[in-house]
Amino acid sequence: MASALRYYWIAADSPHEGRNWFDRLLAADERPTPARAWALCVKARLAVLQSDFTAAATLLEECGELARRFDDLTITGSATYVAGLAALLQQDLPRAQTLLGKALDCSRRTDDQIGVVNSLIYLATTRSLLGQSDQAVEQFEECLAICGPRHENWFRSYTLWTYGIEVWKRGTPGGRSRWNARPYG
Repeated sequence: MASALRYYWIAADSPHEGRNWFDRLLAADERPTPARAWALCVKARLAVLQSDFTAAATLLEECGELARRFDDLTITGSATYVAGLAALLQQDLPRAQTLLGKALDCSRRTDDQIGVVNSLIYLATTRSLLGQSDQAVEQFEECLAICGPRHENWFRSYTLWTYGIEVWKRGTPGGRSRWNARPYG
């Protein structure tokens, strides 16, 4: 249940509250289970959002061990995404690109469309920062194409924000994109 609240804690800017709940819940039951792996992954993501990269790395290490133990590619992909996000926020762009690419591959293999979108947003952002504009644009547009039919506005808004920066960097603000005037892809 606590892991399902991850987007609430992010949107409500309450990562501290989420981490406090996970502290209590993880201490209450230390058995190695898939639920524990998810809790570790979400707690690590909240730690990354607070720039507590050391704590996140420790959490992701245990999460990765459990993901391998249970041979769970979805958990592996999520943990790899969080590690990639941490690398991006620490400005280790080559590492971020590698990790986010692996997370994207895991999400594609498990047909986790939200995982695909989440990985694409930050992989495209990383590519934009690395000057790989064409690949960034391609991935931003793929992300929007997934979000549109699902009416997925949370990830769509993040994508449009970062895609807009890439369009601006290319010197075409106000220019034509296939996403200009349509509310959904």
